[in-house]
Amino acid sequence: MQIRLATVDDARAIAEVHVRAWQVAYRSFLPAEVMDALDAGEREQTWRAFLSDPSNEIQTMVAEDETGRVVGFVSVTGASRDPGAPAGVAEIAALYVEPAYWRRGIGRGLVMAGLAALRAAGGAEVTLWVFEPNTGGIGFYRAAGFKPDGGRKVGRTGVPEIRLRRLLGSHES
Repeated sequence: MQIRLATVDDARAIAEVHVRAWQVAYRSFLPAEVMDALDAGEREQTWRAFLSDPSNEIQTMVAEDETGRVVGFVSVTGASRDPGAPAGVAEIAALYVEPAYWRRGIGRGLVMAGLAALRAAGGAEVTLWVFEPNTGGIGFYRAAGFKPDGGRKVGRTGVPEIRLRRLLGSHES
């Protein structure tokens, strides 16, 4: 597996991974109308605009398999998007892996690459949001050192999300 910075040319592959991961991971708890509305073409346009925006402060990295196919991505930002978040709190905005590649260490590699980038940018801690019913995702993040911090919200999907947090120590894994 190779991890590198995403380019605009990766927009379609990122969109496809994003949609397939949602369809598999969230099917059991997201409303059917949300799942049915997922469209890789629409998501590609969003990613293309996002990756080509020079003012975008979110850094996206992709994981490629041995053939060069994008099989996962992580998006991180040095400043949490949460209202009132103090300086030094970074955020993992997104992390998705192609379902056929789950449990192969790709997600962990992407998290570690994201944490390293945030650490290099001077972050002291990092947060992320995860759907509360996503017990597999919560377990994955706990194994990477994240813990619930009491933050909770309900977004566009209507499904509750919880915030997880961890320190960005110099040698933590």
